[in-house]
Amino acid sequence: MLAWDSTITAAAVSPQMQSVLTATFNWLLNNKANAKVVVLPNMAAAQYFADLLTAAGHTVSDFDPSVAVTNFDLAVHAPGGDSSQVASAKVPVLTFSAADHDDLLVSTTAGTATFEAGPVTIVTGSHPAAGGQSGSFTGVTGSFTWQLLGDILPNGAITIANFAQTNLPSVQNLTNLDAMVAGTKQSNKFTNAVQAFDFSDGTPGDWSIDNPIPGGITGTWGLVGKGKIVVSAPGTYSFAIGVDDGGRLRIDKNQNGIGPEDNVIVQDAVGTHAPYYGDVTFASAGTYDFEVASFSAGGGGDIELSVSLQSGGNDRSAITSGTWELLGQTTGAVSLQGTIAAISYEPTGQRSSGFHSIDSFHSAERQRQILRRPKHQARQSDASGPQFPGRHL
Repeated sequence: MLAWDSTITAAAVSPQMQSVLTATFNWLLNNKANAKVVVLPNMAAAQYFADLLTAAGHTVSDFDPSVAVTNFDLAVHAPGGDSSQVASAKVPVLTFSAADHDDLLVSTTAGTATFEAGPVTIVTGSHPAAGGQSGSFTGVTGSFTWQLLGDILPNGAITIANFAQTNLPSVQNLTNLDAMVAGTKQSNKFTNAVQAFDFSDGTPGDWSIDNPIPGGITGTWGLVGKGKIVVSAPGTYSFAIGVDDGGRLRIDKNQNGIGPEDNVIVQDAVGTHAPYYGDVTFASAGTYDFEVASFSAGGGGDIELSVSLQSGGNDRSAITSGTWELLGQTTGAVSLQGTIAAISYEPTGQRSSGFHSIDSFHSAERQRQILRRPKHQARQSDASGPQFPGRHL
């Protein structure tokens, strides 16, 4: 059983890690030459392994339901494969499909996580599957979505190696952003002044201005933009923020200072670019302060502030419908006064780390466990239950 990702290529795998993987396959095949290997659902789901095995002289095939798995010397079960085909097969199995671990009785149900893996550490160097490696080394470079192992392994399971998951400083919500603004969460700060409220580090929005995030930050950031709007006539007006990931609009309609009571729109969640709407009623014409806060939790992000030309509020049409204008380019009753003062925040501070097993195995010749999904607790199986020879990894 491995922690792995189908998209990992040979260029990302270190020589030391390849040595461990080669030794793992050799152990599963009992050092048999010219072996026959089947990949479920197909070789494309485990291309690196298929190429590695082919280069070693083995014959690798896509899974064919008309051909029994037991006709092969080894089965590789990747995400998308039918776990029922290998759950009781009397053949060695290597699996890295997290959702199927409990069905295969190799661990509790596991999940996936996207991160750049830290060092691999050999914990059972005496085992043949360790490939003679010891200590710690870089295993895989680059960010991947890892199929992880569950928290509970069968009795007698042996872990060959583990690796570190490093969590970078992040901005996951408006609370994180507010903490950076307040100085209670570490960050780097950058400023700029712009003519229109449209910022992006790569996510396409509804407008094409796409001011860069101050400081050139990409991926993970927070941003606060402040300025003044001029309202030429009293009434109710619609506003919209287009944002990836989350954002908040406040307008000081009472002209007594901006605070939580001035919230117009709050979208405090991670998601792709989308518009969020709100209405404000102004008792009189005049100049009003506004503040937009937004964050990107990773990948591309953007924030736009639009104003509707439609009188009376309640405009929920698409931003591209023709009734909306970008603040800074408006021709209606609401316009920008001066420029927008933008401050961006790049989270810094200590990285946090956790550890996962990357290579573990158990022999199905031992008494097996039933791993119960609801409570993620293991119990011993009936001793009279099926006992399958071979090696399961």
